[in-house]
Amino acid sequence: MGNEIFRNRLNNRIKKCISEAQDCVRLEHHGMAGNVRQILVEKLLVPLLPEGVHIGSGKVTDSSGNLSSETDIIIYDRRIVPPILYDEKSGVFPIESIYYVIEVKTTLTKGEFDKSIRNGQKLRSLRGSQPHSALFAFNSDLRRSKDSKRFIQAQKDMFVPLPINVFCVVGREYGYWDQVWKILPDTDNNDVIVGFLVGIINTLVKAMHLRQPSLDPGWYFFPGHDPS
Repeated sequence: MGNEIFRNRLNNRIKKCISEAQDCVRLEHHGMAGNVRQILVEKLLVPLLPEGVHIGSGKVTDSSGNLSSETDIIIYDRRIVPPILYDEKSGVFPIESIYYVIEVKTTLTKGEFDKSIRNGQKLRSLRGSQPHSALFAFNSDLRRSKDSKRFIQAQKDMFVPLPINVFCVVGREYGYWDQVWKILPDTDNNDVIVGFLVGIINTLVKAMHLRQPSLDPGWYFFPGHDPS
């Protein structure tokens, strides 16, 4: 009975999120619709985050000053290395403090997918403890092919950690890399979104206890110096 309460509460939140996302289709301004969808995904995540973990958006940096591309959602722990914030949640985040970066797409097209792969490669070029790199899409332009095929084929010859090692396409598939790709197809019970959210929470709970910074946080205040 207790487990049903947790799942029912989450399902209700997911249904509301999907309904509001579908309403965004009526917004003619693409940027506004994208911002609304990003906020909706954050609403799903925030109630599930462990104490001390926060959500922001912006760019990831390493101790050498290298920067990632702009990222929709960054899940971080400021107790490791605090970010530089320009408002309540936007700023520059040290890679040492980050657990997940998440790109949010309205519709996953080939162009959007290729751009996300490039963004993931840029993130992987940064020095330091690498976070999970995820993509969440509310829809897909594919009709006959599976979305998982895109992620597997595009990254089959790349080194791990992969540019995108977690993905969720609403109503279609959830997948993550764990030595091999593990794929969960959708059901009528929002399993792919639940899988995506639960995967993040499980990872956070474990990582918060086990993860150690790959360098002392103070090196971020000595730009140009090599901590190695």
